[in-house]
Amino acid sequence: MILQSLYEYYVRKEADSELNGQSSLTPSGWERKEIPFILVIDSSGQLVSIEDQRDENGKRAKAYLVPQAIKKTSAIAANLFWDNPEYVLGYVAEGKKAERIHEQHQAFIQKIRDFFPNHHTDIGIEALLNFLIHDPLTQAMALAEWKNIEKASKSNLSFRLSTDTLLICQRPIVMSLMDTNNKTEATDAIKGHCLVTGEYSTIARLHPAIKGVFGTQTAGGNIVSFNLDAFRFYRKHQGNNAPISEKATETYTKALNYLLRRESQQKTLMGDGTTLVWWAEQPEARQIEEDFWLLFVERDNPDKRSEAIRSLLKSPWNGSQYSDSENTKFFILGLAPNAARIAIRFFRVATVTEFGKNISAYFKEIALPHFEETSFPSISSLCAAINDLDRLPANFQGRLFESIISGTPYPKLLFHSALHRIRATRFVTHNAAAILKACLIRNFPNSNYHREVLMTLQEDNRDIGYVLGQLFSIYDKLKEEETDGRANRRDKFFSALSTRPCAVISRLEHLSQCDLKKLRRSKETRGLAITREKQIQKAMSKLAGPIPPTLSVEQQAMFALGYYHQRQDFFTSKTKPTDQEDAA
Repeated sequence: MILQSLYEYYVRKEADSELNGQSSLTPSGWERKEIPFILVIDSSGQLVSIEDQRDENGKRAKAYLVPQAIKKTSAIAANLFWDNPEYVLGYVAEGKKAERIHEQHQAFIQKIRDFFPNHHTDIGIEALLNFLIHDPLTQAMALAEWKNIEKASKSNLSFRLSTDTLLICQRPIVMSLMDTNNKTEATDAIKGHCLVTGEYSTIARLHPAIKGVFGTQTAGGNIVSFNLDAFRFYRKHQGNNAPISEKATETYTKALNYLLRRESQQKTLMGDGTTLVWWAEQPEARQIEEDFWLLFVERDNPDKRSEAIRSLLKSPWNGSQYSDSENTKFFILGLAPNAARIAIRFFRVATVTEFGKNISAYFKEIALPHFEETSFPSISSLCAAINDLDRLPANFQGRLFESIISGTPYPKLLFHSALHRIRATRFVTHNAAAILKACLIRNFPNSNYHREVLMTLQEDNRDIGYVLGQLFSIYDKLKEEETDGRANRRDKFFSALSTRPCAVISRLEHLSQCDLKKLRRSKETRGLAITREKQIQKAMSKLAGPIPPTLSVEQQAMFALGYYHQRQDFFTSKTKPTDQEDAA
């Protein structure tokens, strides 16, 4: 299913390129490769100059369209028209064996001759071969730019004629010959029915590397790989264990590498190391491909992200926002490193409308008035609100993301960790309140918790946990006002009242009366004391029956939300009792 979806995505992108005249994916047998150094030669094969294609920092280089890299192992295998200095120039770096380097250089020359036996027909190939057989290393070392190649001995090199603007491998006659040679099947090729396309075709023995997955080796990794006997079927070797045609193999790897490219806006890295990519079945869904990236990533363009979320929340997600693609399938793939292989962390397929409803529900569940002014937190920000990211389980953020896109309950660890963090810090942050609100709505469907009730302060809410949280917020504010901000009640009583209210409620009532008495002594704060006393009485009137000895986890979450809502109301209320309270 995964490989077939990637194959279809490649076909879609190719169709797009035919319509707009611009190809976003490389043609068959080719790839885009960073080439840090270009060796410029004249028509006789003499080296004219060395062009440095790296950026100012020397870390990234310009990418060129070159013949697809060969799958390298410990054996000698040269790429066509490009490779590292060992293969191209016969350069022997420190610690290398000269005999093997010589064999590598000869393999590089022989590969060009094998691919183009009539090399005399093209001036570019003829000049290149003349350069390669007449001591190319001495010519390169004679130029000042050689020191840069020597420092980066693993960098790729390629060639260009001094009279051309294209690389030698990009000359029209060379590309035509390449296309002909790519269609020629090897005599020992094994044929079979492809698992992806169903066609009877040549089966790929090895699959090209997938690059761009965080944590994999520099050379990349593979999704399909059989390199040990324990992984193989009887008398089947390597790719024959999962018969996929060479065409489908090249296609799905190019599509995935395109999604994983450095500048891609269809991928992101989650905090647990999972590399996430996504794509749509049809080109009409390009908009959601762009918006999906904005919804979960805070960096780069926060204003555009906020705009995308606001647009999402205003849409009922029944196809109105993406009316042309409501029945189009949308694919989300999570990849993780696993030695030389790439592990599939998860793969989700649904229509644009289904994913849209689930994502919209998530943003509505975590919505708070505070977020309207700034931006909704990302998944990493929410996780950071409950614990240090490096202390969370390795796959926690991936599990949270899966619950968001699939509409399933959030991980229990999210809810309980938020409560634990609140009790430890004795304060409720915006993100922690958003987590509790979302978990109460989704994870406790049989409770009377609704998003409208949990958005802002509800004076008519009689949930015992919520009322106690609201009451304690008033006590806490009263203490701050009585001491002019030098002391509070939450440092000493928050954890106890949120878990065992019966043990401390009487003590808090007594202390609040002492605080009110002190405020009444001054004419400036007498009105404030009357206002706080009325608020306390109003909250106490909602406590029907005795105070329970303990609160359940749901009631503890409601306690935190009651405290948070009342606290926010102190600073957002339009009618405040006195100027002093406004300053507080």
